[in-house]
Amino acid sequence: MLAVQSQEAAGVISLSSVLTEKIAVRLFVEVLSTEETVPQEIYRLLAELYPTYAKFRIKCYGEHELLPVLEKQAEIRTPEAFICLAGIVNVSSMLFDCFDVLDSKWDKLARELPAEQYREVFCGHLNHDMNADELRPRIARYDALTGTSYVEYFYESTSISSFGLLVEKGVIDLWQAFSESLDENGTVVRPVMLKNISRYIYGTFTLEWFRFLEKFLEHHEILDLHRFFPEHPVCFFEPVVRYSEYEKWVEINFNWEFLDDGMRRQLLGWVQEYIYLRFPMQYTALLVKVLFHEPASKALSWKEQRAIFDFLLENNLFFGCEASLKQRYFSQEELEAEQKAKEAEQQEHKRQKEAQRLQDFYEEYAKTENSFGKIRKYIESNRYFKEDSLTACTVVHEHLDSVLAAREYSLDSFAFADFLQVCGKLAEYGVMDMAQAQEYIRKIKEDISHDKDNDC
Repeated sequence: MLAVQSQEAAGVISLSSVLTEKIAVRLFVEVLSTEETVPQEIYRLLAELYPTYAKFRIKCYGEHELLPVLEKQAEIRTPEAFICLAGIVNVSSMLFDCFDVLDSKWDKLARELPAEQYREVFCGHLNHDMNADELRPRIARYDALTGTSYVEYFYESTSISSFGLLVEKGVIDLWQAFSESLDENGTVVRPVMLKNISRYIYGTFTLEWFRFLEKFLEHHEILDLHRFFPEHPVCFFEPVVRYSEYEKWVEINFNWEFLDDGMRRQLLGWVQEYIYLRFPMQYTALLVKVLFHEPASKALSWKEQRAIFDFLLENNLFFGCEASLKQRYFSQEELEAEQKAKEAEQQEHKRQKEAQRLQDFYEEYAKTENSFGKIRKYIESNRYFKEDSLTACTVVHEHLDSVLAAREYSLDSFAFADFLQVCGKLAEYGVMDMAQAQEYIRKIKEDISHDKDNDC
């Protein structure tokens, strides 16, 4: 490799060729993977070569970069190789998965690597497949090698990603960690741990979070959560509750496998109290969602569910969900009674509407002033709909006797012509039969004095 690097003449392999890249890969793989002692000069050479081949100029072994190729082909076997590579690439690479704090072969790393980097290596060594009995001896070994406390570091820094793992595996107890962050007066004296707790509970809901709440609420009010965790987002119960601060909608999720019925009921009580105190405008929307969301509603007795339903019903707070909830909470008798009441209301509305319609027709007819010319026009003005035509003819027929009687059945030729057209329309819509029409015509007397004046 040195020979290739030192020569840039005609006929010599170019540094940018695929062959050169493969030679570099082979050098890294053999040095990192050997169990034999390697001179420090070789490790220094790797450190010098890495920037040149970190990104391939020509794709090599299907990759554009050296590190993915090494992750596939190399396996670190010695602490010296580990230390060498840790000075070149980030220790989060899977190449460092070989580390096991319980294997004394790697003890040298605790002495040779910077403390923060060794802590990062150790953190990456812990995983969710380990239980508490596997995690504790590893932490004890780390503490012995470094002369520090790994758990204690969470009181000093928020940069370690394994906090949630240690909580969920029972190595760190949230309530104990919280309590040890306060003095005897309840004043926060170790705020960094509270930040770690806050980051853990944000956007997640676990059994450990639930147990912490149980303990917390034995000693504090529910809104004190914001006093101790001021950096936490607005709602402490996400993702159990999602809501809009300005719009009246709420989404809830009580479908958590680790909750039994008693725990689910307790959680619902906390959520109700929290929303009622912090976001009162969303409280009724929450109640509606509780009735709809079966995992939440089942935490309540039927009597309690019905009480919530009745409260929402009395105050008309269903937000468009009334019909669905009535199907769930009304008895068959109540549903039938409501249907009958609804039908009766519809009939009454229909009756009132029809009465107003007739009133409008009567008021319009009154403007005709008993003039057959105007009566004819009144019928014509309502000709566009059959129902309106029939109603107009009915109103005219009701007044026909009084109109003729007022005139003593005496009509001039113009009025008589209008009268005949009116009778024709009444007969057309079945309001007057032929015999009635003939009887009216038989009674009509000619009024010659008005022939010159049309009463239209």
